[in-house]
Amino acid sequence: ALSANLLDVFYVKKDTANPVISNNQLGDDSWRNSQGSVYNVDFSDTTALLENAQYAIYSGTGLTGTNLKVWTNIASAINSNSYTTDWSMDFAALQQGSNYISVRVYDKAGNTAFLNDAFYVKKDTTNPGITDNQPGDTAWRNVSGTVYNVDFTDSGNSNLSYVEYTVYSATGRTGSMVLNWNTVATGINAASYTADWS
Repeated sequence: ALSANLLDVFYVKKDTANPVISNNQLGDDSWRNSQGSVYNVDFSDTTALLENAQYAIYSGTGLTGTNLKVWTNIASAINSNSYTTDWSMDFAALQQGSNYISVRVYDKAGNTAFLNDAFYVKKDTTNPGITDNQPGDTAWRNVSGTVYNVDFTDSGNSNLSYVEYTVYSATGRTGSMVLNWNTVATGINAASYTADWS
């Protein structure tokens, strides 16, 4: 009887290992008011190569609260054993206050890894407020020490840092500058400052 052999008719690639997420990013404790920050969460896979990495934003920990940003690509068609480029996110999608960023990554075999709450981002784009409770001081002064009632507030969650005032010889900061910006209070770290000041 006749027979024929054909070696290596095809091959099969097997990868059942999940890719790896390396979280090098601490919580971002600096309050942010604009786009531009980048974050250091890396991805690797030793066998099938990486396909894509994604992030999502929630208002609460553990993928709870409001889903502020659905799963969105950090990088796609990576086709490499690792992805270590620091990356940014959609700043406009962040809510005022704390935001929790989760990540996931897929390899070319379809294996995936998740990391919930990889880090958080604090956003405050709300300007502080000034409440002028002070009528014009019509008395002529020849000594210092008079106190004035102008209060300051912050509703954007980051709290007040410092308060300053300046003096001009005419309204609307026109005329000549009598006194450059001078400190009323520093290190406030509170949502309001209501102490009268001189």
